[in-house]
Amino acid sequence: MTKNFNSPNTIPTVLLRPGEADRIVAGHPWIYQGSILRLTAPPTDGELVQVKDHRQRLLGVGFYNSKSKINVRLIAADRVELNTAFFEERIRAALAVRQRHLPRATSFRVVNAESDELSGLIVDKYEDVLVLQTSALGMDKHKDTIVKALQKIFSPRAILERNELASRKFEGLPDANGVLFGKHDGPITIKLNGLSFEVDLREGHKTGMYLDQQANYQAVAQFAKGGNVLDCFSFLGGFGLHAAKAGAAQVSAEVRGAIRRAVRHIEKVASKQVPKTFTVKVAPGVAIEQTLAESGKPVTVQVASVTPDGEARSGKTVRLTAVRRTWDVVREKSQDGTWKWVNTKKEIGR
Repeated sequence: MTKNFNSPNTIPTVLLRPGEADRIVAGHPWIYQGSILRLTAPPTDGELVQVKDHRQRLLGVGFYNSKSKINVRLIAADRVELNTAFFEERIRAALAVRQRHLPRATSFRVVNAESDELSGLIVDKYEDVLVLQTSALGMDKHKDTIVKALQKIFSPRAILERNELASRKFEGLPDANGVLFGKHDGPITIKLNGLSFEVDLREGHKTGMYLDQQANYQAVAQFAKGGNVLDCFSFLGGFGLHAAKAGAAQVSAEVRGAIRRAVRHIEKVASKQVPKTFTVKVAPGVAIEQTLAESGKPVTVQVASVTPDGEARSGKTVRLTAVRRTWDVVREKSQDGTWKWVNTKKEIGR
């Protein structure tokens, strides 16, 4: 275990209002400004603080940031030293979970922020290259230490950062994108569930691809055998390609018109790795539901994957209402009632 080192007298204290401690004791790692009763000393933004209830009972320690609505992000239940050993211990614990549930995976999400008790940190493994994101000021200040821990655990060829997250501006952080360790040039080929994908770690969505959807790709594929599959808002064709590999009778991947390189990539993967039942359609803007509605022909869809990307959810390009209209059109035009819908951002269901 990582030993305690911080004395109660050397670390600023955040005291919570009465009634606010229950949520923290139950495991919620965020403390909002309105939950704070007072500070015993003014902390520096990004500094480690200890959190106590109004009766002075220790609840944990975390990163403080006065600029954020989340004033404190809890990182541990006790006072700890945030050194390489601390991050190595936490990352190894997260890695053990992935190795247990994805034993054959060579590319996967290693650290998923709060889920792995590392609020504000994402680490994705693309074969022998790691990509990290730090969405919290306190975590960003420990980036060098995190990189050392990752080197010790994985011995990677390179470690990159993809810190163009919109949430960073709420933490007072600028965008950052580059190589933190080693050398990396050009796209990298990775394996996901037996399929090969070429990923651009500098320009691709998120850290390069949606590695956090790996298990969902498999879950969707189990419904696809013998059916017609519609993969909406596709990026690199993950859901559609997995469905085709699982034996879908027909797969149509709908790609927003601006992502031309994505179309070329999906076609390349499909031509070499899945049956010839796969087509890619370019849907301009919000026209996915219009493509279906204006076809003039009834369709049969057993599986529909509707997973809007970040731009869609923020309303920059595609409004969320388009997602609902897509559901409605698929329902209306399907010839039978056996289809399954899959909104992979929330759940897999009927």
